[in-house]
Amino acid sequence: MKNISMMICAAILVCAALPAFASGTGENMGGLMTVVAEGPYDVGRNPALLPLMRKDHAIGYDVTAQAYSSLSSTGSLGATFTPPTTVLTSSSLDFTDPDTQKIAGALAFATKVTDTITVGIGVLQQLQKDTPGMNMRLTTISPSSTLSSKSDSETVSSETDLYAAAGMRLMGNLTLGIQLDGKSKYSSERESTVAYSSGNLDETGGKINEQRDLQATVALGLLYHTDAMQIGFMVNSGTFNWHRQSYSENKSEKLSDPPNATGYNVSASTSWEGRYTDGPSLVLGGHYRLTSVMSVGAEAGYLFSRSYDVPAISMADTTLEEIDSEREVERVYFAGGGASFLIADGMTLAFGGRFLNYKLNQAEKNSKKTSDVDMEMKLLRIVLGLDWRVNENMNLVVFGAMDRTVAELGMKMSETDMTMNLSLENTTTAYSVGFGVTQYF
Repeated sequence: MKNISMMICAAILVCAALPAFASGTGENMGGLMTVVAEGPYDVGRNPALLPLMRKDHAIGYDVTAQAYSSLSSTGSLGATFTPPTTVLTSSSLDFTDPDTQKIAGALAFATKVTDTITVGIGVLQQLQKDTPGMNMRLTTISPSSTLSSKSDSETVSSETDLYAAAGMRLMGNLTLGIQLDGKSKYSSERESTVAYSSGNLDETGGKINEQRDLQATVALGLLYHTDAMQIGFMVNSGTFNWHRQSYSENKSEKLSDPPNATGYNVSASTSWEGRYTDGPSLVLGGHYRLTSVMSVGAEAGYLFSRSYDVPAISMADTTLEEIDSEREVERVYFAGGGASFLIADGMTLAFGGRFLNYKLNQAEKNSKKTSDVDMEMKLLRIVLGLDWRVNENMNLVVFGAMDRTVAELGMKMSETDMTMNLSLENTTTAYSVGFGVTQYF
């Protein structure tokens, strides 16, 4: 169960990362990324929006911070022991609030190189820190014993995106764009564990699990627009991912029986290996101006399923083995939309929502044990924000958002003398605020 908290935290970071740049009316309308031009930020959205930039040059910068989050968990734990004379009479599993801290910042620049071509670059940085804990308790008879353990961990995740994009006016009201995205991801989990047998300290240990990824994707965008309507479309090539893991673990066992006490301290790393991971994706969106003061927009996207192997390091008794962990992204889709209102000259109030569903399976097998994990995440995001055109050369944006994430996880793990089943549902509610500035010149 050592990777449960990291899988959930990493998945939440991935799900919450769309759209890439979040400073404008499009984001406030439920995270629209294919329609509603936002100047330089379109290098990380639909690049076909870039030619709609209202001046020749623009620079934008924003910051978003999570102000508060809460977690509630429910679940069940069961185990079967060998030989069958060992009988499980009760079990419990509790997760503590991970005290999540999250901040993101973006910087983007775009310029018109000709009357028909606009190019831009951008960088997005996201940081997340969690400090989850877990308490587990098993009671058995024949022999009679109570097994309990407590773990505390710190998980840090970071993601840096570098974008390069270009948009070109085609015939009539049609524009075309291309986007290159290079991404660097890092995650680190440090965990300490103590275990007791019938009230006596029986085991202590710790581990450090670090993972690094380098990713590359290409996206094409199209936009058809009139004065009152926009229809946007994006297709993404999927992701080519280079992955590396470093893992170390130490443990002292049978401390309640000093003559038979044992321990180990091991570490290993995988080499960089490349895989085609996320499959291609499609996004379609629309925006329509109902009146001179009110507009509506909607968008939906789908990522095609993909199966691949992930090079990983796995514990087998007291040694480490390098294996291929099979992962299948079974389903990713999202839909969202919202409305905007011109409440004063140059001042637009917008609100919207976005729903995302993410499902994956991960199977792992080494010489001593097997594990199979099914996880499904549902993310609902509600946004309210104000976009103020201060003058022809400056826009200011402020917004607030609520993210509610439900993660359902089922896990089955088999070792030499035990089979364990876990069912868990985590519900996280988080509130964030953001501020952005766009300058044209």
